[in-house]
Amino acid sequence: MKRYFIILLGALCLCGHAAAQTQADFSRLTEDNHPRLLFTDKSFKDLKGIIRGSGNELTYLLHEKAMAVADKAGLEKEPLKYELDASGKRLLPICRKASGRILSAAYAYRMTGKKKYLEHAESDLNTVCAFETWNPRHFLDVAEMSAAVAIGYDWLYPFLSQQTKDNVVRALKEKALDASRLEDETWFYGRIGNWNQVCNAGLVCAALAIYEHYPELSRTVIDDAVRTNRPAIEGIYGPDGAYPEGPTYWGFGTVYQVLMLAVMEDCLGTDFGLSSAAGFMDTGRFKVYARGNTGRQFNFADNSTGAPANIPMWYFAYKTKDYSLLYHERTSLNTTEKYENNSHPGFIPLAIKYGVQMGDFVIPKPKSGIFAGRGNVPMIMCRTGFGNKDLYLAVKGGNAGYLHGHMDAGSFVFEAYGVRWAADINRQAYERVENGIKELGGSLADRSQNSLRWRLFRLNCRQHNTLTVNDKDHNVDYVVPMLETLDLPDRMGASFDLTGLYGDDLKKAVRTASICSEEYLEVTDDLEAGAEGPAHVRWTMVSEAEPEVTEEGILLRKKDVTMLLQVTGADVSYKVWSSDPQDYESVLKHLEDPVAGIYICGYEVDIPAGAKACITTTLKRK
Repeated sequence: MKRYFIILLGALCLCGHAAAQTQADFSRLTEDNHPRLLFTDKSFKDLKGIIRGSGNELTYLLHEKAMAVADKAGLEKEPLKYELDASGKRLLPICRKASGRILSAAYAYRMTGKKKYLEHAESDLNTVCAFETWNPRHFLDVAEMSAAVAIGYDWLYPFLSQQTKDNVVRALKEKALDASRLEDETWFYGRIGNWNQVCNAGLVCAALAIYEHYPELSRTVIDDAVRTNRPAIEGIYGPDGAYPEGPTYWGFGTVYQVLMLAVMEDCLGTDFGLSSAAGFMDTGRFKVYARGNTGRQFNFADNSTGAPANIPMWYFAYKTKDYSLLYHERTSLNTTEKYENNSHPGFIPLAIKYGVQMGDFVIPKPKSGIFAGRGNVPMIMCRTGFGNKDLYLAVKGGNAGYLHGHMDAGSFVFEAYGVRWAADINRQAYERVENGIKELGGSLADRSQNSLRWRLFRLNCRQHNTLTVNDKDHNVDYVVPMLETLDLPDRMGASFDLTGLYGDDLKKAVRTASICSEEYLEVTDDLEAGAEGPAHVRWTMVSEAEPEVTEEGILLRKKDVTMLLQVTGADVSYKVWSSDPQDYESVLKHLEDPVAGIYICGYEVDIPAGAKACITTTLKRK
């Protein structure tokens, strides 16, 4: 009953889009109409002609990357095995390996006709279809395997043996479509996050691939996806396109979101109006701005600094005709193995699908300035330009209780002169930590106030560029709002209300962070201690530059550049803290990986009960 209640809610949300639904044409989903997912026989033939002519440089480069994946992953000899990861929870690494192998080999066969690709793809299809399940307990596994098998089957349909086709149809029906009817495993239908996007996309690919065999079941799965994805896509991207789980998870959720919209358009002639959801077509700018001028991402929460190839950007560039969205992609295409090593290399043909339709075009540099997102995790990202020496600032609000959250509300990263002066410690792999916390009776996924999760060095507020008051954790439920954005000739930034993070310890805590005069960083904290007692405030900044406490403030040096962190408005004690997790008392310290190349500095200040303090911290070149 729970799942059908969620579906009903989705249907009510979709009432304004009924007209779009009626345009769907299921008549083309017949046995003699394969391939139909992303490419047809004609589009494969046309693409081969364009590649041979080499007239479209970007498409040719994408094709070369896809072939490189095919020649490596697509021809890998080691058999795929059903094997859960170290946590004993996920089949996902095997599903992703299967995806890269099957999709790249299927694409390579369609483009070259070389039987070695067909043989490898067909062998892998039979292997994974023989798995007992695709691990519905962790439905992302089902979804990723479903997409790979469905698309590989569809592209190779005219060339597969009847036995292989039968194996695939049976597996997609039993391991994917039937599994999507299991109420205990399909909570993702009500999730506002990447699980909804990925799981629905994989199931839609499966339903469209074998529709002619199970039309009623397939139609039900597609209807469920449309009804439940609409609230999710609006909740994720609205209203401005910011992705609240961060840029790394943007790559995961958005590549599957785009895949689902693309295959529905191809097969049914409509995406049911899903792409018109508030913020969705603006999210390409979020991804451009989430990458700093050092080439690394704004890695808040569980995100990493790595800036991978972003396959969905080709969809957004094509749909919006804003070719500046491909500014970083052009660079990635010319970087050795950047596209081949993205987390979903088998999906490079998805980029090709839209790249070839754009023809030859010029990729302009994106405009400088700000990107502001006011969604579930409010944030600001601003820059003076896109050069290595330009200044870049990103600040976030939100709350620790959100998906993949850390106690990092109010935290920021800042780059200037080719250095990330204010940084966020890179995340640690999940498996070891998951197992260790589980042994102690907790769960890494538990984001409640007293969860063991917050005892991890990388996740606590003390190791983020924010304020810690009276040595207490942040309130995980309080959502830090963005109060205003600043986009002035001499100042770019935003202010955030942190007050609710600190309970009765602070009556007011408003942080304003900005790039000033295109020269330096300024962070102003407008604070007022609670009436019950004094507030001991710790102001923290994680840096990739080694700090030195001096009479002037804190000197930071990196790459022959020296910066001075200096405070006005209060009598503070400058500090440097250890960046070694083993130097701190925690029941989880045995699970912590070392932190390399990171320093933690800042200051402490005491504010008497009921007193106010407006403290301004600047970081300027010395």
